[in-house]
Amino acid sequence: MVFFLLQTVYPRHEIRYAFTNGLARGWVYLEATMNDHLQWLLHLTPGILRNRCGIHIQLIPFNERLELLKMCHFKDPPELGKWVQVRRGAYKGNIGYILSVAASEVHLLLIPRLAPDAPRSKKKRRTTLKLFNHETDNAIEPHRISENIYSVGNDRFEHGLIVRSYSFDAVSMGISTIPLESFHLFRRSGHLKLISSKSAFPRPSEWYFLEGEEVYNIDDPIPFHWPEPPSYKSGIISKL
Repeated sequence: MVFFLLQTVYPRHEIRYAFTNGLARGWVYLEATMNDHLQWLLHLTPGILRNRCGIHIQLIPFNERLELLKMCHFKDPPELGKWVQVRRGAYKGNIGYILSVAASEVHLLLIPRLAPDAPRSKKKRRTTLKLFNHETDNAIEPHRISENIYSVGNDRFEHGLIVRSYSFDAVSMGISTIPLESFHLFRRSGHLKLISSKSAFPRPSEWYFLEGEEVYNIDDPIPFHWPEPPSYKSGIISKL
């Protein structure tokens, strides 16, 4: 795509620079004025994605442009089983669990953003965080891959969680807290990977304890669903 652009560009297209980077696969970066001539040239360029609204374009914020030119490989790539935060895209700001690590990307378990359970209307409904249910969330007939694993179109769901792939630079590491709502939904999913590493769950950000405070230590059997009121022991926090 870059070769085609540089071979066919004229001054009227007002392109100053065009380049790509292996860390952001599939993206071509342009320093240009998005005039009508350039948009027509992009329509003719092979390999550029289009949708009903036209060419898929994303503007780079001014304060991120210099950092874009400094993209480099991570010295220490994200580790399997760690928690990260998505930095951009539809799930920006969401906390995810690293399910697997490839050459230059991670596959995350995320809580899906799904339309709420409500009657259909002409108004666009906001998405909400909830676990995928193959019996009710089936605008497109889900395909069963194996037990508790389904695909809907290009999306894959495992134990109600969605699996998404991101380049290393699209996630932030060093996550120490997680919203309480997300904490509960991840635990409720019962995903085998999460059960086996439940001690590594980030602390819910709403939890706030003080020394000398009375607390209750609740037994937490597996699975995480409580069929009956749990037993507990009370105590006083002596040190944090």
